[in-house]
Amino acid sequence: MSVALCIAHAALPKNSWLKSYGFSGYEYPFYGLPKRIHVDNAKEFRSKKLSDSCRSYGIELTFRPRGTPHNGAHIERLIGTLMGKIHILPGTTMSSTKAKGDYKSERMASLLFSEFREWLIREVEIYHSTEHSALGCSPLHKWEEYYQNKDGSFSYPLLVDDPKRLLIDFMPSKTRVIGRAGVRIHNIDYYTNTLKRFDIGTKCVVRYDPDSLKKIWVLPEGEKNYIELSYADLRLPDTTLSEFKSLRKKIRGESARRVPAAEVFKLIEKNEQLVSAATMASKQARKTRERKKSRFADPGHPLNGQRQIEKHIESIDYSVNPVAYTLED
Repeated sequence: MSVALCIAHAALPKNSWLKSYGFSGYEYPFYGLPKRIHVDNAKEFRSKKLSDSCRSYGIELTFRPRGTPHNGAHIERLIGTLMGKIHILPGTTMSSTKAKGDYKSERMASLLFSEFREWLIREVEIYHSTEHSALGCSPLHKWEEYYQNKDGSFSYPLLVDDPKRLLIDFMPSKTRVIGRAGVRIHNIDYYTNTLKRFDIGTKCVVRYDPDSLKKIWVLPEGEKNYIELSYADLRLPDTTLSEFKSLRKKIRGESARRVPAAEVFKLIEKNEQLVSAATMASKQARKTRERKKSRFADPGHPLNGQRQIEKHIESIDYSVNPVAYTLED
């Protein structure tokens, strides 16, 4: 799924995405379907399905020759530049165990994920606005130079007609057939009334999101558009594929019988209730701590005044002789 998200994010305009995180006024015009994507020889890039998806959008998938790491020097340098900045943030895990040494990453971590994302977006903006020695200018300037016409106007890349379709087309997929109960994948049944117009046994491509199993997208043989399907049993909770497989494997390890999906979902619901209760408890504890902090920092809080008086009394030096005051009538 990370490959699908990466390709879709690269190809689509970023304005609405930036605004969703509170960024406005940023100059980030980079978008458009790439002519070629350079990849290494990792398993996820060697998939025929990925090659087919790229081909359908006119994208050439180019693999780095084995044993030639210098062919990826440009991307390695980019990663090195960003990681060099990331490793100076509090809580970094460093580039290796040796480099980390006795540094307590978890104890020193101070940024929430949302804060780190905000930091990273700004760093990428800085990167694109900074002059590169190989280009002789910034990437932003080179981009504008390429798309600028002689009259000073710009001819930017064509927009993708259907952004959602682009993302779905690069999702992981399986081949299945339509059955009486709908479509089954990962031992989970999915259904929608739209399937009634297809014959039982019709082959289809099924796209799914490993991070959210509540929906799938089905492309029956001969069709041009995907059909969105939900759980056949709408009471089932959303979950990730990894969690579902992990719990199913756990049950299988405890019993030799076949494990129905419904039994796995019951465990998922119990886990969600457990996590929810624990989260509420931890949230309550955090709220209590925050209330104490704000209370002690509030000069108008009555208890703060009392604490200051007590501190003043404790600071009296009783070894000093008292000073006599003259009384007036």
